[in-house]
Amino acid sequence: MRTPLVVALSLVIASHVIMPVAAEAQSLGAFRWQLQPYCNVLTLTVTQSGGAYRLEGTDDQCGSARAAAIGMAFQQLDGTIGLGLTIVRWMSSR
Repeated sequence: MRTPLVVALSLVIASHVIMPVAAEAQSLGAFRWQLQPYCNVLTLTVTQSGGAYRLEGTDDQCGSARAAAIGMAFQQLDGTIGLGLTIVRWMSSR
């Protein structure tokens, strides 16, 4: 079963494979996904960089704080979308 994040990124990437854009490092915009069944909401800016897509943004940690999110999406040879995303929350002591 595909998650909504993978499906949405697949559509974005597929639309740019079918209709290539000449400019490199072009931002495709900011996208938001709720990670069902969890309450986390990801807000990611997707930027095309060559044949890959850079993902940068935040995870709202269910409203308690924000965590950095960074990753990459790319089209596999079989047409599926590969995705890697790292979310890190740094906690400072007060």
